[in-house]
Amino acid sequence: MLIDSPQRVFCDVHPPFFRPEYKISGSARLPYSLQLSGVYQQIPGIPISTSYTATNAEVSPTLGRPLSGNASTVTIPNVIAPSTFYEPNGLKQVDIRLSHTFKFGRTRLQALFDMYNALNSTAILAETTAYGANYRKPTAVLDPRLFKFGLQMNF
Repeated sequence: MLIDSPQRVFCDVHPPFFRPEYKISGSARLPYSLQLSGVYQQIPGIPISTSYTATNAEVSPTLGRPLSGNASTVTIPNVIAPSTFYEPNGLKQVDIRLSHTFKFGRTRLQALFDMYNALNSTAILAETTAYGANYRKPTAVLDPRLFKFGLQMNF
């Protein structure tokens, strides 16, 4: 295969054949007009990618000349082939809702209690891809456990 551009090195990407996602939801009626519902989802970890920024001092001995255009650095994208390595711990999240319905004639009032990320998972959603001191440092993680109370009135 002839590669005429560094950007085309990894243009034929083959992700793993089997990276399953699991999502389960359900609800159940409980005594005293209570209803419990929940969602569980398990998603594989994010792909790991790496870029490297080389200085003119690092590149010029190999090139035999300085970088063109008086550039001081050059960024080398995709040091690791895309879709080759993945964050080992994926997202595992449980969301729960408990609700109770009150009826007043034709008016219906529903009290809600929600708990998001009940397991308090800290799954990594994004990370630094530039090789250096902060390489693979998380830049976004799943929001912490959250409680929410609410009322809904239908009339």
